[in-house]
Amino acid sequence: VEAPDRAPRVELRAHAARDGVELVVRDNGPGIPADVLGQIFEPSFTTKPFGRGTGLGLALTRLVVTRHHGAIDVESNPDGTTVTVWLPAAGGPAEAPAPAR
Repeated sequence: VEAPDRAPRVELRAHAARDGVELVVRDNGPGIPADVLGQIFEPSFTTKPFGRGTGLGLALTRLVVTRHHGAIDVESNPDGTTVTVWLPAAGGPAEAPAPAR
């Protein structure tokens, strides 16, 4: 659902952070409802109608990020969603730091 008074927007930033790189994707969509936010990384979870989504995208994304010793965090509100992925630099720490809040 798009707000009629603003054009859809997606921002992508990458920068050095915490001995690695941080990728931030932010949109100005309607956000993720609070009652489902805790489930978005579960395999097969989707809010799309049957046949329109498998619910594997974010589950696989988290798997790839964590296998590379990174971290992924999602924050959402009615003004949009921000997904932050942190990946360690080559030869960086073996464990990901806790996501910054």
